[in-house]
Amino acid sequence: MTKGRFSGLTDTQWQVIEPLLPKEPEKRGKGSPHAPWRPICNTILWILITGSRWCDIPKGAQWGSRTGSHRWLGRWQTNGTLDRIQTTLIETAELAGKLNWERLAANVFFPRGKGGGEEIEYGFKGKGTTTHLLVDGNGSPVVFTSTPANGDECKQVEPLLDRVHKHIVDLSNTGIIPILEADKGYDAESLRDKLLRRRIFPGICRRKKPGKEAEKLKLF
Repeated sequence: MTKGRFSGLTDTQWQVIEPLLPKEPEKRGKGSPHAPWRPICNTILWILITGSRWCDIPKGAQWGSRTGSHRWLGRWQTNGTLDRIQTTLIETAELAGKLNWERLAANVFFPRGKGGGEEIEYGFKGKGTTTHLLVDGNGSPVVFTSTPANGDECKQVEPLLDRVHKHIVDLSNTGIIPILEADKGYDAESLRDKLLRRRIFPGICRRKKPGKEAEKLKLF
């Protein structure tokens, strides 16, 4: 992998991911042999990292086919393979001291969906889906989820935190109270109360009110 451009998994990265994948199916009948997992993983990651179209997949021995990679992406998403990979990568990063649970941030981004598809709805930003993201204090994304564009951002914070609950509890048991930072789109007293009950300090910007300057809080 070169800086700023994904060109395929390194041997070290592949050693971590390969044991988490299902056993490669054996060839059946007279058809083509099953494509190796590594090119398929490279292709799936390239799509997810770049956000490019499937028809723009690079050519080369390290890349899988468009149809095969698309099919396995759907299967691995359904059978829990991708969740298993994500959990293992987070655990590996934590053991290496690469994650900072003392500061968290919640945010969203909005990929537009002009044609349609799963979770495509009209929201105040237009037609599309909303991706909800939780990052650690180093800016590393740790969990995410997606909803239709007309969903409520605040309601997705707790499901995100549920997926890293153990890490937050472990930190709280050391006497350190983590902070969750978010912009004014998350300005809701009900959310602040829920965070405090979880022993998380709500560092959430407040919306500007008439006659009162809005609170300024710089997100990392």
